[in-house]
Amino acid sequence: MEKKEFFREPGVSTIIEGKTRIIKGGNLVTIIENLRPNQYYVIDHNIIPKISKSGIPYTSKDSKEELPQRFLKRGPLIELNDNRMTLGQAVKSGKRILDLRKQHFDDLDIDEYEIAGYGFWGIRARYHRRFNLVSCVKGARLYARSQKVKEESELIKILEYELTKDDTYLGADVVMEVPSERVAQPSYDTTLRSVPVSNIKSKYGIIYDFDADHTCKFRSTRITKRFTARESFQDFHICAAYLAFADFQYKTKKNLVPLEMCPFAIPTQKTIDIYNRFVNNVAVIYNDDSDRVKRATNQAEREILLWHFVKKYGHDETFFARKKLKDYKW
Repeated sequence: MEKKEFFREPGVSTIIEGKTRIIKGGNLVTIIENLRPNQYYVIDHNIIPKISKSGIPYTSKDSKEELPQRFLKRGPLIELNDNRMTLGQAVKSGKRILDLRKQHFDDLDIDEYEIAGYGFWGIRARYHRRFNLVSCVKGARLYARSQKVKEESELIKILEYELTKDDTYLGADVVMEVPSERVAQPSYDTTLRSVPVSNIKSKYGIIYDFDADHTCKFRSTRITKRFTARESFQDFHICAAYLAFADFQYKTKKNLVPLEMCPFAIPTQKTIDIYNRFVNNVAVIYNDDSDRVKRATNQAEREILLWHFVKKYGHDETFFARKKLKDYKW
């Protein structure tokens, strides 16, 4: 299904056409960030690991196409906590997800198995939440567009929200509509759950139970049985919804709690700039056994490259936004 113009990405022919190929060795991120708009770079080998650290292949005998998807849903994560954390420990620590992200993002160790995202365990509901940096970028982009447009059908809408006395300790449920990136695709019904709203100490524990009721093709492909307990993948529609609710709380109530507790890594302009180069100025062309691979970068490759970008520049330069997302150059 065709994407709306704001979200369209070029194919490999468009990436190459009319541009000068840059041939250079060295660090991929450094090469790509120095590309000019009229230049392109070719990744001439597969950069996605084919097996996990435990030696389990990401592909089956039947389909090599599974590699990007399986890496994103089963690959190594930066874990922000473990499943032994108690509510009391979370509250006593006074640490936000943001603080834990900064701590880990500033001390990355990337080996040949790469990194596929970050995650944390719930406290009351002890299952795992998985986040990809690509989804954080795409969610920020979807939210930013909703802030820039005037068409009613393109807005992220809050349909229902009420904070009761019990919710101050459990978080709020927020029913929302999130527009699709695609033409003629109806908006997605999304319910955010365990959103911290009240400025009380329990907010430091509530956020670990954050989740969302939402189904789309993108999210359903990420469902995994990597853990014995259920794992919840937080896709870009959920990210966009959360950012819109946080914005609503600040604009209407001067309440910074949802933004302060945000579980999503919010990209800087610097990160958007490099991500756009991954999309517009990088082609993937190599021989894989008897097959010829020729295409634009996929989401697994962009995820891998983003983590190397974070390793180079650290958390604050890459995922600690200080400007309004709608004012970015997308």
